[in-house]
Amino acid sequence: MAKIIPKEIVSLCQQIKKINNATQKLREDIPKYEKRFQEKSKELAIKNNFPVSLSYSRKIFKWVEGFLEDENYKKNRKLFTGEYSERVRFFGANFFNFLPAKGRTTRTVLYFCEDGSLEYEEFFKAWVRTKVKIFSPQEMAQKLHPKFIKECYSYLSSGKIWEYIKEKLIDRQKGLKADFSQEKADLDEILRKLRKIEKLERQKG
Repeated sequence: MAKIIPKEIVSLCQQIKKINNATQKLREDIPKYEKRFQEKSKELAIKNNFPVSLSYSRKIFKWVEGFLEDENYKKNRKLFTGEYSERVRFFGANFFNFLPAKGRTTRTVLYFCEDGSLEYEEFFKAWVRTKVKIFSPQEMAQKLHPKFIKECYSYLSSGKIWEYIKEKLIDRQKGLKADFSQEKADLDEILRKLRKIEKLERQKG
């Protein structure tokens, strides 16, 4: 077989392939080591801050317990949970893989359920990527990042939670008013047509 390509070109091709293979290996290694780093970082943060996190977690669960026992919540439960849900969203922050995150594509939401348990969900864009059920303060302090727990407690203790709930209820009120206006307009139109038919019937009768 003829070989007309100069050795210099052949050598350059070999160098490029070698660099490409090395780059590909790096691309395969990065997620693996990134995952290990995230796991170790989370473990270390939890271990170093466990007593404080446990204290905050107990206060968070106590707050949830008080909310669930409030007679006004019991009377208006569906206004807080939504018509087709059995849980209440009460905190959100930007965490991903249980670590603080940056950017607009990730977020974490914390809900409480009717039995007093919590649900921790991490989103990437619109999709849930991680979901954890939490039944006790001990479990919360063991599973979630201390920074997330502290931010959640601060959010509750500062009263910001009530501003959030108020905004959601006002949005719900606006939506219901819009629905009412549309339904009333539809009914008025039906009645108008009905009266027109009844008038014609009387004229013929």
